[in-house]
Amino acid sequence: MALDAALHDSRFPPLTASELPDVTIEVSVLSSLRPITEPQEIVAGRDGVVLQSGAAGGVFLPQVWQETGWTRVEFLRELAHQKAGLDPDAWRQAQLSVFHDQAFGESEGVPPVSPH
Repeated sequence: MALDAALHDSRFPPLTASELPDVTIEVSVLSSLRPITEPQEIVAGRDGVVLQSGAAGGVFLPQVWQETGWTRVEFLRELAHQKAGLDPDAWRQAQLSVFHDQAFGESEGVPPVSPH
C-alpha cells in the first residue's frame, strides 16, 4: 500500500527521490476486517473502512476522520469517489467492512533514510 500511495495515487504526483528527506514514515497495522450491514455501525474516529464494489475498492484509515472532519456520509461518499473511483453514492450498494489500526511513526531525532 505504501508504494502504491507514494507512486500511483492519481490525486498526487509520484514521490521523487529529492523529496525523501522531507518524508515522515508512518505504518498502520490493521486489525481483521469486520463486514457490516449498516453504515451506522461505523464509529467516526475509531473505524477505518474498506469499500468493495465488484473489482473496484478503496480504503480509508481511521486517521482520515481527524484529518477531514467529515460526517459519516461525507466519509463514505469520498471513499467511493476518491479511492474506489466510483460514483459518490456507490457506497450504498457496496460491501463495507471496518477495522481498527495501530499506527507507528518515525521518532524525532532519527536520521533520514538515504534515497540511494
